Amino acid sequence: MDNGLELKDFQAGFSRVLGGAPTTALPMPLRDFGMPAERRLDVYRNNVHLSLREALAANFPIVQQLVGEAFFSAVAQVFLKTHLPDQAGLIGFGKAFPDFLEGFEPAQSLPYLPDVARFEWAWICTAKSANAVTLKPERLGRVTPDRIADLQFILHPSCRFVSSQFPVVSLWNRSVAGEDLAGLSFENNGENVVLFRPHFDVLQRSLGLGGLAFLKALGEGLALGGAAERAATYDDFDIEHSVETELAAALGAGLFLDVKLPGAVI
Repeated sequence: MDNGLELKDFQAGFSRVLGGAPTTALPMPLRDFGMPAERRLDVYRNNVHLSLREALAANFPIVQQLVGEAFFSAVAQVFLKTHLPDQAGLIGFGKAFPDFLEGFEPAQSLPYLPDVARFEWAWICTAKSANAVTLKPERLGRVTPDRIADLQFILHPSCRFVSSQFPVVSLWNRSVAGEDLAGLSFENNGENVVLFRPHFDVLQRSLGLGGLAFLKALGEGLALGGAAERAATYDDFDIEHSVETELAAALGAGLFLDVKLPGAVI
């Protein structure tokens, strides 16, 4: 770069050109070198967008399966006009895609599509989360009964929650297995799930609304007693029985990283 032109300025302009802006968005003119600069940039732009569409399809394969390759390619083309990657790696490309689908007019006839995309994004985040050792249940044996309600559980860093009014988990599982989606009811059939990776594989555990609220509250830092009270506002969570069953299931699955007790070491 010369004439005091900063590399970051050129990169910013080049990024706008890749998004569809004319070459005048560049802070300096380009030489033709036997081919018009605009034509050379078109070739480069097309190659970049093709790679990004392929990356988006790889990250949201079930969405593509549901709408077909042609429709997905058209959606991706519109998405890429305003959502180019902001980091070098493409494994996590598409964070804004679920929200984009929610406002994309041609996809309004498939109202469950954004939540399917949210499930796929949550799966990606879980898969690429940091490795961490899970909490050993026997540590809780050191806690006296009068302090149980004060326990603060730290969720495993791989945990991601998905809640939808549609059966997106069943839809995703059937699609992955290559099963027919016929007969899957979308009316009054919502699903909630926590995705987690205690070891190598991404696992999933279905939750009721109360169980979802319980784990989310623990993830927000509420003590066990406070989390149970919040979850008890849902009909499917009985504070006398559900706390024990939900906590035992979560511990057994490996949903927790650590546990703390204010004023004590456990």
